[in-house]
Amino acid sequence: LPVTVFDSAVNINHYVSFIATDNYAAGCTAARTLASFINNKGKVGMVMQQPGGLSTVLREQGFAATIAKEFPKIQIAGQEYGMADPARSRAAAEDILSAHPDLAGIFASSEAASLGSIQAIKNRNLSGKVKLITSDFSKAHGEALEDGTVTAMMVQEPLQLGYQSIKSLEEKLNGQTPAKNVELPVRV
Repeated sequence: LPVTVFDSAVNINHYVSFIATDNYAAGCTAARTLASFINNKGKVGMVMQQPGGLSTVLREQGFAATIAKEFPKIQIAGQEYGMADPARSRAAAEDILSAHPDLAGIFASSEAASLGSIQAIKNRNLSGKVKLITSDFSKAHGEALEDGTVTAMMVQEPLQLGYQSIKSLEEKLNGQTPAKNVELPVRV
């Protein structure tokens, strides 16, 4: 029975294709997007998911590497884990904001990190002042984008994840050899 894995990796070897967002590239895109909103200079923070989560670790690595390589006038001044919990992510964002009152922006690498960062920025009346780049999407993300708390969102393409997964199985069943790994870009 042919199997295609999508969105998150699983520990199996016999699969047709693995279809997922290119999370490292998503982090790179987040860095470039944030840099553009802060005129390529200033202090930024990262509210991260939790150690070991491959998708978010790749986003965080891509963000940090791009800032270091492409933006010498931007400093990652604070990084804290929210441990996949919006309340703990809010506390992490609050800690970064307290330690760095001149913070220009925050990158939140997951939905929980994003929701916590949104709350921290709103609680301090910093909407629109501290630029916030979030990951994933929910109703709260959309509302925060509309009210100016979120500057930009990195979102996956769920329709493409599904389409590419079915396409790989169709190719396999038709005797073709589909790509083993398909990485999709995020949408800003």
